[in-house]
Amino acid sequence: MKATTESRRLIVWVLLALALVGAAIRQSAPNPSLARDLGNLMLVLWIPIIGNVVGWVIQKLRLGPRPPPDFPPRSIFVPHLQTELVPLDAKLLEKLRPIAPDERRCALVVGKHAVTVRLPVPLLAWLGTHRMQSMPVQFLRPDLAFPRFPPGTAFRVLAGSSIIGEGRVLQQFKSLTDPTPESLQPR
Repeated sequence: MKATTESRRLIVWVLLALALVGAAIRQSAPNPSLARDLGNLMLVLWIPIIGNVVGWVIQKLRLGPRPPPDFPPRSIFVPHLQTELVPLDAKLLEKLRPIAPDERRCALVVGKHAVTVRLPVPLLAWLGTHRMQSMPVQFLRPDLAFPRFPPGTAFRVLAGSSIIGEGRVLQQFKSLTDPTPESLQPR
């Protein structure tokens, strides 16, 4: 059974009520007695819930959710890798969730690790070619991504929660941030 917010809330209230009853029993029972031990046990049942309550309070005290990191608006495309990308079969792509026409972001997945990149063209334009293309990509966090993508590394391309293609790294570029022509020399 999947725990929903309502069922979790009910569990918290039930355990809180049991803890309060346990505290009352413990307070009114004589010191060495079975009733006092039962009251202690009922109080201990509340301990696993305390972490959830503290987490909920912290979440409510935040001023708002932090947006996930993203490329700065209207920033210049700076290629970090030259890749060879192959979109999935057109029949498989039809079953995917719709992709926004101007969406350029996707993730490159190697093993269990994924890094966010953007392409110089919208994803739909690349997917519409239905053939292998040599294409540069830009990392969102190049400092973390470069070590995972040496030349020759094979990867899968992920959009949302769906694999949309695969590829391999042809070359890395020297500079992480400098978009001058000298920085586009292969490493």
